Amino acid sequence: MYTLNYRKFCLLFILLSHLLIPVSASSNELLKCLGREELVIHKMKMTGPVYKLNQLFITEMASWGGIQLKKKYLKSICANDEYTPSVNFMRSLLIDGGKIFEMKKGVSNANLRALNEGRVKSLLSSIPHIFFKYLSDLQAISSYPHCLNEKIPELPYFLERFKYLEEEYPAKELIKDKLKLNSIFTKIKRLDVILKSCEKIQLKRQGQRKSN
Repeated sequence: MYTLNYRKFCLLFILLSHLLIPVSASSNELLKCLGREELVIHKMKMTGPVYKLNQLFITEMASWGGIQLKKKYLKSICANDEYTPSVNFMRSLLIDGGKIFEMKKGVSNANLRALNEGRVKSLLSSIPHIFFKYLSDLQAISSYPHCLNEKIPELPYFLERFKYLEEEYPAKELIKDKLKLNSIFTKIKRLDVILKSCEKIQLKRQGQRKSN
């Protein structure tokens, strides 16, 4: 049910995006994009992982000023139906880092530049934990408690690194394997297949316990 709604969400979001506001590089365009996503979430009465991610990023970006997404990244985040804008934004932050941002034209104030650079650095340091929380929320959809760890082996790889190395290395060093990150996102696109497979595993486990 969740993945069916997710696919409907992506299609409805793209439709509304074309009808309401074209993608451009205006200063508040990312926030507008996230706002349109929030509207679709409300219309579809969705809760769960996407809702939580959307609310987190809206709260974060609402306080930003003087900095914006580069046009090509804005388009890939807000006009890509593989994932919702919030998931696309998270993915871009993980894969491409701070290079997705640029200062608005005319921003020359050194204090404002330093403030924006600090905001980007802070967001990038927290994005791995945001990512793991999102995956944890996806896992909660499954009745089988080991579903994502077994079906997406790249996930425990990163979790182990953070568990044992986070105090010694910066987050960007622990999550720099872009091939594994891309593999996780590719597999998330088939979440419905993964969840169905895990449901069968859980039903089999329950049947075995009853027979014993």
